[in-house]
Amino acid sequence: MANESSSEMVDKRAEGLTEGADSGGDLPALQPERHGALEGLLILARRLRSAFAPLEPPPTFVADLKRQLLANAERVRAAARRRQERKQKAIVAAVGVGGFVYVMGLTAMGVRLILSFFGMLLGIILGWRRPSQKPRGAR
Repeated sequence: MANESSSEMVDKRAEGLTEGADSGGDLPALQPERHGALEGLLILARRLRSAFAPLEPPPTFVADLKRQLLANAERVRAAARRRQERKQKAIVAAVGVGGFVYVMGLTAMGVRLILSFFGMLLGIILGWRRPSQKPRGAR
């Protein structure tokens, strides 16, 4: 204990006061001029601790607070659940619209391909030909 600094000794004494295990002894290793000021502070800390003993809240207050917190937690969970459901509905709607646009695009391309094919087939049947290209030297 002789090797401990004065701040370490005061710290241990303050911890003892906080935990309620005050040794009641003085601080012999401190310098005399600092001993009086610190002893006064420790006495004040002891008085404050005895004057402001820890209080327990009334059981009705604890029960009411617990009920309110649980009810609030239930409301928060319900709100989060509703938000999640709205997000899922929005995602499903976006996928549905995207799928509809995709199918309509495929349908339009299919119709165009079929019309092109029938136009070519009709041209072959009726003997229509492309206008022939003129030879290079011809006017």
